[in-house]
Amino acid sequence: MARGLPTALVTWPTFAALDVFVVLAVFPSASVARLLLYRLFGEIILLWLYLLARRGQTSAELLDAAHVFAVWSTGGLISVMALEFGDLTWNYMHGLSIVMLVDATILPTHFTRSLRMTLPVALSFPIIMGAGASLDPSLAAQWTSPRSLVVFACNYIFVLATAILVSAASHGLWSARQQVYEARKLGRYRLVAPVGRGGQNEVWLAWDESLRRDVALKLLRSESKSEGDVRSFEREARATSRLTSPHTIRIFDFGASSDGIFYIAMEHLAGADLATLVRDHGPMPPSRVVHFARQICLSLAEAHDAGVIHRDIKPHNLYITRIGDEHDVLKVLDFGIAKQVTLEGDASMTDVGVIKGTPTYMSPEMISAGAVDARSDIYSLGVTLYYLLTGVAPFEGRSFGKLVYSHMTMPPIPPSLRAPWPLSSELEEVVMRCLAKRPGDRYQS
Repeated sequence: MARGLPTALVTWPTFAALDVFVVLAVFPSASVARLLLYRLFGEIILLWLYLLARRGQTSAELLDAAHVFAVWSTGGLISVMALEFGDLTWNYMHGLSIVMLVDATILPTHFTRSLRMTLPVALSFPIIMGAGASLDPSLAAQWTSPRSLVVFACNYIFVLATAILVSAASHGLWSARQQVYEARKLGRYRLVAPVGRGGQNEVWLAWDESLRRDVALKLLRSESKSEGDVRSFEREARATSRLTSPHTIRIFDFGASSDGIFYIAMEHLAGADLATLVRDHGPMPPSRVVHFARQICLSLAEAHDAGVIHRDIKPHNLYITRIGDEHDVLKVLDFGIAKQVTLEGDASMTDVGVIKGTPTYMSPEMISAGAVDARSDIYSLGVTLYYLLTGVAPFEGRSFGKLVYSHMTMPPIPPSLRAPWPLSSELEEVVMRCLAKRPGDRYQS
């Protein structure tokens, strides 16, 4: 409603020019001042409705009542303005059609509801003109003149037809919107707006209609849905749902719609990921990096104890939000390529011959398709901390091959030589140990 009302706010006062022209050219005895006053009243009513709709906290009942009042009032004001001219056959009755048309465009609704809105507007003209006849003898004479009644009826039938046709058109628009609305629902979740897209997945802001809260809904795109993708998607849901750390994103639900779209419902977070923060504000002070590192470690410690390896720790998957009065709360996201370590399984690859992850943050053993365990996440954590402190990754290459070679063989430049902040030797030692080529030389947990 708030998006459509500016149209009415502009249209209504524009016709004041027509009011003045009609008085000057046809009805010089009519009062321009009163006509402009009626226009002003109508504009105030429409502005009041617009402000109510914009508030966002107005109850649906109050907004609905205000909407009915505004439409009926503007229709009534047009009929009162026609009364000012004292002519039963005057074409101002067609202004009612404009009111009905604009309302149906702004707020389409069911046919019967729309008809309950338009019929009182259409009936306002004969009711007000009939009441005015008791005060104006010349107008009363028109009600008894066959010619005036025929001309009035010929004009008024178009107003009544407009009321019915506008209600039908309003129903059509409403029905189409309902179909779109239903198409944007997955089970109890209504899709609101896309948030991001990458790989085989896309994330939407959605509304949980059962629990009445915002959620982040991660969808597996249908055009790239293979059996392996579905297994990976389900693995993410199962792996993350078992984790309870306050620094791991919470999973509420996992399922598939009737037409086969798989989804994961997660808590909706307001904030930004670490990659965005570094891009926008540059390297972070060591104290803030340590604060984030502790939270990442708390999340990974629980995951590793449960036998879950993340395998894609990077700034993009580390989200900073606010919970209550606590700022800089970190959440680990996207266990999409996480692996459950079992006695029978090898955790090195997601599918045969396919290594998944982000090369800049991959451990050497992931790159070489070797056995991957919790220490691979430690390496990726080291790359992430290095990036947060310096604003650059420890290894960069114009080609995938050069990047892989650097991860496998090249020692990283100490972060103290690249960071804009003084780094303690203890912090640098932690980062460098995380970046050790051999898993056995890193922290073991």
